[in-house]
Amino acid sequence: MPRGAWLFRAGEPGDAIFVSIEGEIGVRLAGSTRRLASFAPGVMVGEMAVLEGHRRSADAIAETDLMVLRLSAEAFEHLRATHPALAAKLLHNISLYLAGRLRGLTADLAAWVGR
Repeated sequence: MPRGAWLFRAGEPGDAIFVSIEGEIGVRLAGSTRRLASFAPGVMVGEMAVLEGHRRSADAIAETDLMVLRLSAEAFEHLRATHPALAAKLLHNISLYLAGRLRGLTADLAAWVGR
């Protein structure tokens, strides 16, 4: 994807998980230029909307030229149905990833509150 391309926008259906292979992904508040986070290669985005079956909660944009792997929600469900052990490992890794992001957010919030 070229720099500036949208992976997804807030409010869109959660139709895929994206894993960054090369480049950086920026996550922004809907309709804003304010960046919530910037993710380097090896990071996934979009997993929350797919797991919850909800719409996207933020915008994701290619901050640099980007190479991503796209796992559609349908492919994810197919994986769960046909390879449950592999899907369980993937879900475990997603859980660890989300827990790490939540821990980081909690630390940031604690620092902000402690000012």
